[in-house]
This record gives sequence, structure tokens and C-alpha cells, in this order.
Amino acid sequence: MRIGITGSPRTGKTEAAKALSSLLKCNFYDLNSLCIERNLGKSQGDEFVVNIRKARNAISAFLRHQERFVISGLLLPDIVPSRMLDQVAVLRCNPKILYERYKKAGYSEEKAKDNVVAEAIGLVYSQSVKAFGSKAFQVDVSNMNVNDVVDAILKRKNSEVDWLRDAEKDKELLRLLL
Repeated sequence: MRIGITGSPRTGKTEAAKALSSLLKCNFYDLNSLCIERNLGKSQGDEFVVNIRKARNAISAFLRHQERFVISGLLLPDIVPSRMLDQVAVLRCNPKILYERYKKAGYSEEKAKDNVVAEAIGLVYSQSVKAFGSKAFQVDVSNMNVNDVVDAILKRKNSEVDWLRDAEKDKELLRLLL
């Protein structure tokens, strides 16, 4: 089993991937760490900017020799080829919850809002479907603990997520998106 987990920042990708790999007794890989350790990009201020082409080649070569693993990261759709994964869970979270997580983590207002809008429009899910096709499915983690998330991934429970539809009835959510 080769499982990818992706999603917007602060959706719980790493925590879920670690718990899942422990349960399945297989290797866990954090895509960001792999890119930094292998120098597959460069530091710009306090951020590491990944060289996508270089990372795709290096990570593909690395994963080619792995039979069972769980790998997580925001850039999964850009870096890991579809043939390397059996399924991809895209973690989704209510933008209002994410906004609070971003502010608590010290994101600037602009960065927090950019990420909230990206989640609301399903950017990572859309990229994942484009990259992985039917292997990709979404899990609404808004009100789940890590064990519930792992269970949903194992059972491939595809959540119906439409934050934009919800914004029509939720003034607070709408305010975050404007």
C-alpha cells in the first residue's frame, strides 16, 4: 500500500500520516522534509522554496524502491507521480477553523486569507484530482480527531465538501472569503 496525504496547510496531514503509517507498520515520509534534506530547492527568507522539477525527479527515484509507505505534503500533486501511489487522501477543513489555526500559528492576515480562499475553492483537491484522477478523494476533517481521520482514509470515505455553498448561509465564512 502506497498512500499519499495532502491538503491545505494546518489540516493535519502530518499527524494523520504518522498515525496511519504506525497503524499499517510502514514507512512515513514528510515531503517537505525530504525536499529540505535532499536540497531540492533554496531558502528564501524564512521559507524553503522547492524546485518542483528537481524534486519530482529525486522523489520519484527515492520512492521507486519503496513498496509500502505513507507520504504527506502540500506539494504532493506537483511532485509525486500518480504511478507511485495507490490512493491519495485530500484533507479538507472548514475555512473558519483553518483561519483560527493560521492566526494562532502567526500567519499574516494576507497569508491566512489566501490559504482560506484556496481551501474554500478546493484548490488542493482540484490539483489532486488532476494529478491522481480517481485515486484522489477528500476527507472533511473539520470535526474529526486523528483516529477518525485515519479510519476515514482506510475506509476511503469520500466527504462531500462545498465551502462556497456553505458561505451562502454563513455570513462569517462569507466575510473571510471576501
